[in-house]
Amino acid sequence: MAGGQAGHRGRPAGPAGRPGHAPSDEQCPRGRARWRPRRAGGLHDRLPLPGRDRGRAAHQHRTAAAEPDHHRVPARSGPGLAHRRAAPGAGAGPGGIGLVNLIPALPPAFAHQTPATRLVLGDGAIDALRTELPLLRIRRPMLLAGARTQASALFARVLAALDGPACVRADAVPAHSSSGLVERLASLARETGVDGFIAVGGGSASDTAKAVALLLAEGGRLADHAVRFTPPATLVVPPLRADKLPIVAVPGTASGAEVTASLGVRDDELGAKLLFTDPRLAARLVLIDPQANLEVPAALMCATGMNGLAHCIEGLYSRERSPLAETLALDAAARFAEALPAVHRDPADAAARARLLYAAHLSGRVLLNARTCLHHAICHAIGAVAGVGHGDANAVLLPHSVAFNADGATADTARALARAATSLGAPAEPGALAPALVALQAAAGVPTRLRDIGVPATSLDRIAAKTMGERGLHYNPRPVSGAHELRALLDAAF
Repeated sequence: MAGGQAGHRGRPAGPAGRPGHAPSDEQCPRGRARWRPRRAGGLHDRLPLPGRDRGRAAHQHRTAAAEPDHHRVPARSGPGLAHRRAAPGAGAGPGGIGLVNLIPALPPAFAHQTPATRLVLGDGAIDALRTELPLLRIRRPMLLAGARTQASALFARVLAALDGPACVRADAVPAHSSSGLVERLASLARETGVDGFIAVGGGSASDTAKAVALLLAEGGRLADHAVRFTPPATLVVPPLRADKLPIVAVPGTASGAEVTASLGVRDDELGAKLLFTDPRLAARLVLIDPQANLEVPAALMCATGMNGLAHCIEGLYSRERSPLAETLALDAAARFAEALPAVHRDPADAAARARLLYAAHLSGRVLLNARTCLHHAICHAIGAVAGVGHGDANAVLLPHSVAFNADGATADTARALARAATSLGAPAEPGALAPALVALQAAAGVPTRLRDIGVPATSLDRIAAKTMGERGLHYNPRPVSGAHELRALLDAAF
């Protein structure tokens, strides 16, 4: 969620869309038709799954003469494009759409950042700590991990690889890290001469390491450096210019958080999620060891993998997207679609876990540039209000968030949804993505209802209200008119 901000800090998004970009199909004139999915009731009750009802007789399509390629919305029926591949000579017409219709026009200008992150992936990758830490000039790292991770073989292997450097072990990091914990760890780091961080396990450990590095470098109160969003469209990103201590990440889940230059921490006073972004916070070294990941429960890997997949899907229609981020998002989404069911079927398959962890790494690079939208905004609010795991919230909500953005989608958004659908093996249709995600939920064995992950019905109004202050609304292609719209989405997911 970092990068590309400097040009519009504190500026409201005007009707022309993204600052610094020429108007596109996202700013659809009133007279232009918008794609609307057919009303089908609850996602898990009535939406067709991929491959079902493809033989409907009422095929509708747009001809090349009717509308330019770059304005055309993909046809709503027909087999479409599976896995982003088209038959030779395929074009717009009955039973499919041309490949050109799925490829958006190159924007007149865009920014894409690639932090200096070194990735080492493979069995035994953790052993690289011995040789890599001196290259980063880390002699006294702070070691951060959650309670479950601290009792794992993964953590033991990290400790064994740190036989040389004297490390400072932090207290166990909770699932939702807090501003108070960050301030205590920053004080400990100053007192002990910490010169780097090693985050082991899930996204909370990575976010905490980033937050401590940020506070040490920038000083003041942590909340002073948070991104501020004022509805409906004003986003302020405080300038963070100080160099940060290097971070090494050893991921144990599939969220991709270790790659990003952003983080979220719960404010102890407000009870809300504070969000921060700074390119200097991206991990300098990422070590992915699939063999060491085998003890992580498959349910946790799959739920966090849905979080990584959400990074990809939102990255395709975010108002901050870039062509490079879109390319990464499509590739990673296809990898998630294969690896999630594989890990669920056989938790002992180290190769499947390697594929899932690699997809997660790619998704983090998408998030780094494209940001997240409404879906993650709601998930942040759910975590702040109900305290449930971020992966579980993502797993439940993703089809519903997609359906919300598909309703009345502009041509650009409809195209993005269709491209995402093809990456999951579904027809190249905007309406095919939500049911494809429902099918993937079942194949990956993840939760599908908010009530099943511990979200009480009495909290839905608070979640909807809190979401209205989340910055993800700034990047969402469809404006949110009020909390009542979000309450309807939450009711459908409950």
